[in-house]
Amino acid sequence: MFNDRIRLLEVTESTNAFLKAEVELGRGVEGAVVQAEHQTAGRGRNERRWEAPPGKALLFSILLKPQLADDQTPLVALMAGMAVLEGLKQTLGKIPGLDPNRINCLRLKWPNDILFENAKLCGILCETAVNPKEGAYVIVGVGVNVNQDKEDFAPELRISATSLKMAFGVKTARETLLGDILESLESSYERLNSEGTRWIASEWLAMAGIQGKPVEVKYSGETVHGVCEGLTANGAMALKRIDGTVAIIYSGDMSP
Repeated sequence: MFNDRIRLLEVTESTNAFLKAEVELGRGVEGAVVQAEHQTAGRGRNERRWEAPPGKALLFSILLKPQLADDQTPLVALMAGMAVLEGLKQTLGKIPGLDPNRINCLRLKWPNDILFENAKLCGILCETAVNPKEGAYVIVGVGVNVNQDKEDFAPELRISATSLKMAFGVKTARETLLGDILESLESSYERLNSEGTRWIASEWLAMAGIQGKPVEVKYSGETVHGVCEGLTANGAMALKRIDGTVAIIYSGDMSP
């Protein structure tokens, strides 16, 4: 379904904004995918800018209409992160000569990033809203750094960001990657609709491998150090502080 509804735009403000405008006009179709060669105002969480040279990143959004309670919608971002990671591994596994151990250095970062080692490779932005005609919907925006070189990143990002080309030394076909990610996303979304959300938090934790490990999370102007106790049923981080108390954090920036 998802692979049948891809539209490619040469330039747009952001693929999330494009789909949101369609929904507001009453033209939103579930499973619609919009890909852009270039975004003039790409965004990540907390209104951070997402910048990439034209034609080098994979930038797309997809419109979903899951039947979820409001407090469950954060789980869509966790589900999407797992699906994108599986799609990345699927694509990389087709490239001759790549070390499987190196591919396994890709990992999830709570709540919505994918890293290679400790550098950001992919960000996911989920935006939820309710439209009188369309009802509740979620737009899942995905940005993957694919064929950028180090010089394509702003100087202040050259340590904290990476691309598939930088990490693995080869160019990756973005069309193949998009197809593999959408196939994985569709499978996960079908499971969400048939089984509900119970599986998401536990499987995300198993893939991320952070339970019981020390982390720090910046949120609400402070940095909390502790041990990841797990995720709540709606995807919040349970962080056990040094003093033994547990903080439940719904959104923040985590560092291992």
